This record gives sequence, C-alpha cells and structure tokens, in this order.
Amino acid sequence: MSDRTDDPAVLSGLARNPAAPVPLLLRLAADPALAHPLLGREALPPEVASVLADTGDLQARRRLAAHPSTPEDIRRALAADPDPAVRAEVAGWPGSWIDVFRPHPVTAPPLPAGVYAALARDAEPAVRAALGRNRHVPLAVRLLLARDLDAEVRRCAALHDLPAPVLHRLPRPPTPTCPATGSSGSWPGRTPRCARPRPPTRRCPRGNWRGCSARYRTITEAIPIPRAAKIRSVRCVRERDTPEGPPAMELVEKYIAAWNTTDAAARRKLVEDVFAPGARYTDPLAAVTGRDEIDALIATAQAQFAGLQFTPAGPVDTHHDVARFGWHLGPQGGEPIVIGFDVVVIAEDRISAVHGFLDKVPA
Repeated sequence: MSDRTDDPAVLSGLARNPAAPVPLLLRLAADPALAHPLLGREALPPEVASVLADTGDLQARRRLAAHPSTPEDIRRALAADPDPAVRAEVAGWPGSWIDVFRPHPVTAPPLPAGVYAALARDAEPAVRAALGRNRHVPLAVRLLLARDLDAEVRRCAALHDLPAPVLHRLPRPPTPTCPATGSSGSWPGRTPRCARPRPPTRRCPRGNWRGCSARYRTITEAIPIPRAAKIRSVRCVRERDTPEGPPAMELVEKYIAAWNTTDAAARRKLVEDVFAPGARYTDPLAAVTGRDEIDALIATAQAQFAGLQFTPAGPVDTHHDVARFGWHLGPQGGEPIVIGFDVVVIAEDRISAVHGFLDKVPA
C-alpha cells in the first residue's frame, strides 16, 4: 500500500467493509495489527481465516476459533493449539454462538465427535470444563466427562442431559483407573497390576502331540523342588471352558442385534440378556459402565447414525473367555461408513467387558 493509505483508522475501516474484495483482505491480513478488525467482520473468507490462524496473537486465535465463518478444517487445527484458551474456545463451539441471541442467528453444525473426544482427554481442566458446558457435545463424550477426576469438569458435564444413574453417581469422586488397561482401583506402595511384566510364554515342546499348539508354562519356577518334579510340572494346557461354539456365536449375534434394535423396550431386553450388570464398554469415543449407560450409549449412536445398520465382518475368533470379531456400519447393502472390531470378555454366559477399536471413521 502507498503511504497515503497507511492511516490505521482507514485500514481498520477497509478491514470491516463487507464489500472489500478478498485480495485486499489478504493484504490487510498480513498486518498483525489488523487481525481484530478483520475478525469483526460478519463473513470471513476462508483464505483470510487461513492467514489469521498462523498469527501469534492469542486473542486473535481465540476469536478465530469462535468465529461463525471459520472453516471446519481450521477449527479442527485450532483444537490442537498450544494455548489452552484457544482449545477451550474450540471445545465450546458452537454453543458460544448458537446459544446467544443474535439479530442473524448462526446455524453452524457441531464439530465431528472425534474432535470432541480428543478435547475430552485434554490435559487442561479448563478445556474439559468448556467442553462440558457445550450442550452440543455427544452423549458418549459427556459420559466420559462425567467420570473426570476434576470436580469442575463433572459439574459442567452435569449441566446438560445425562442418564439418571450417572446423575446419581456424579456427587461422588470417580475411582481412578489404570492408564494401561482402564481397570479401576488404586495400588498404594506397590506396582500396579497392569504395569507388572508378565512372564514369557513358550510353545509346547511336544508340538506333534495330537497336533497340540497350545502354550505351556512352568508353574513351579519360583519353588525350590527337585528337578524331576519340575520337569513333570511342564505340561500342555489345552483350551478349556472356552466360549467357542454356539453359545459365543449366539451372544455375539444378540450383541449386534442390540445395536440395531431401535425399539427402546426391545433394545433394553437385549442389553439385559447380553451384558452383565456391571459390564464395562470402552472405545476411542466412550467409556461407560453398567446396563443403563450402555443402553443410553447405544441409543445415542442410533440417533447419530439413523438409517444405518451394524453387520458382522468375518468369523468370531475365541479362546478361553475372550472373543473378537469385526463389524461394519453403513446403509443396508451399501459401502460401510465405519469399520471396527470389538474384543469382548465373557463371564457366566454374558459379556462383562467390551474393548472397541475403530479402523475407519468418517472424515
């Protein structure tokens, strides 16, 4: 620009002019002092928003994260901003704009569930609390916030819809969980069980014994007994009490049917038939405990993916009390939108734990 237009007041007026062309706005965006006048525009071109996302001004990045015209890809990038204040603005999207009366209401869709799930695991409690105040957060993420160790995060999670059993449990501090396995409990003065190294396993030395390929172990390694007795203690361990065969297959079929049944009463009956009373369900987006929370989680997934069906993918692989199987989620007879697999633990003909993994999710 020439020296005649270097007046800051003139430049600020140009930045706010709704008729200003995009090339001019891009030239103005190169000046850090004009970031806030540009963010005062009702409509912010994507090219300008991309330039402002790299600014070193913290307040400008906060305003950009909460601006209704910011493209979704830029907002998702700001969700990983090094400053927690910026991440908190993303966690509050779109509640900070939709829930406030404006002359021209903003009708922006919420962010993908994966972004909210990542923010729910943010190290800063202020970010998680902002996420809890956002009424547009999916129920699966809100259930995760309801188990947060920070009381303020749980208070914010309680501001919006949660199942009644979760609301009753909220006043009590949650039990800490092991970061490696998610199991609950504390281990004062000793190494957590989940962190203890497991003894190495070896293949059966009698590999040609009836085709046996089961693993074996020496059960008397720590006991000083005669060598002959120790040798006799090495024996093949066949897989006993496994959930293989019809019982496991029927249980997995009912499990898939529960995710596809939209009738509340019928779905609840399947949940009670499939899951143990204190069953745990965990996947990258949710961590719930008990039949009530699992039923609520399934209902939320059905609302988010209305019209789609879960179908098994491949055979069910089982050993001992564990089974694993793949699944697809998509339109009937069409290309799957989500692909994953679950590992379930079976106890007394019911599922006591589910560990879900996602191989393909929508962008």
